[in-house]
Amino acid sequence: MSVAASAFPSVGASLGFAQRVGKVHDWRVDAEVALVHQELSDEGPRGDNWDQIFGGLRFSGPRDARVQPALRTGITWLRVEGETSFLDDPGDYGGIYLGGGLGWSVSPSLSTGPELTLSALDSEGNHSGSGVTAELAWRLVWHL
Repeated sequence: MSVAASAFPSVGASLGFAQRVGKVHDWRVDAEVALVHQELSDEGPRGDNWDQIFGGLRFSGPRDARVQPALRTGITWLRVEGETSFLDDPGDYGGIYLGGGLGWSVSPSLSTGPELTLSALDSEGNHSGSGVTAELAWRLVWHL
């Protein structure tokens, strides 16, 4: 289970869950689901919320390494109610994500570190638009 504080595109938090599904060489492979909520600074017609769901795979370096690299990829869905400079309009978007970060252990059951995730999105519904977003977060992972 993980929690994260986000600083970009706005201040927010996320909650994520991962389950180990395999191993590739020394890299652990997890299926992951994460929920993100942020409050945008520019309010749109329906508010200022940024809510996003991620679902995909996370590849993590060896747990006994001093610094553990991680890569993540999958699909994402986003609802934006506020105004942003990198999406055409508020609304619903679907797409893919790719991210990476570093982590280090602070205890046998906790690790922490920064993570950057890029999402390529296309709008849903009867309006057109697409864009690329970036999320910068600091994760705290509780290893159950």
